[in-house]
Amino acid sequence: CKALILELLAAVCLVELGHDVILNAFDNFRIICQERHRFETLMKSFTQISEFNFDYMVACMQFINIVVHSVQDMNYRVHLQEEFKLLGLDDCLKKYQELYGECDRFILQIQAYLDNYFDVGQLLEDSETKQQAIGKVSELEEQLAIANERFQDVEQEHVNKTTELQKALNLAEEQVEFVKKERDDITQTLNTLRRNHNHERGSPSSSTSSISSAPPGAPTSASSYSTITSNHNVYSSNCIPPPPPFPTQMPRPV
Repeated sequence: CKALILELLAAVCLVELGHDVILNAFDNFRIICQERHRFETLMKSFTQISEFNFDYMVACMQFINIVVHSVQDMNYRVHLQEEFKLLGLDDCLKKYQELYGECDRFILQIQAYLDNYFDVGQLLEDSETKQQAIGKVSELEEQLAIANERFQDVEQEHVNKTTELQKALNLAEEQVEFVKKERDDITQTLNTLRRNHNHERGSPSSSTSSISSAPPGAPTSASSYSTITSNHNVYSSNCIPPPPPFPTQMPRPV
């Protein structure tokens, strides 16, 4: 009979708003029966047994599972879990696992409760670890931001330096081209001067050789020039008639 009542209460918990109704009923029962804690009478019948009633123990464990783990709010679930823990449920389950390991349905309900159990200490440790991880992530993000800024500065500095070096390289190339052009001009001028110098050195020797190579009796250039000049003077004196004589008396006017 008690097993059927617990199964009915567990079914009501699964109905909408049924969970609150069941908890309010146990609150009223605590006040009427003057319990120190809610579920105190139920837990005494579960933990302090004189004779093991298999159906009742399975129904009681199923009811506890539904009451605790059918709640969506995690904080409220932990509260209900701690409430049953204060009544000795956790220690009792460990003992029952050893004593009644052959009762599959009962062990299955116990294992279901333990699988959905929230370890508050582990949650706190995970929360602290999470906070530390969040702090570490924030620190790494700050370091990454600083590194990115430094990288951008170095990259910009590299670009500026590359631009300056490119300008210097272009200027150096222009200077090299200018020097090459000057060198070519100087070389050309030097070659011209050398040719002129060689030509000037070669001209007197050519005249001397031409004079020395003339046949005997032939007039030289100087004698030819004097002969031509004298002939020209003779020709000029022979060809130009003398001026008429100047009249001694002027004619009288008529």
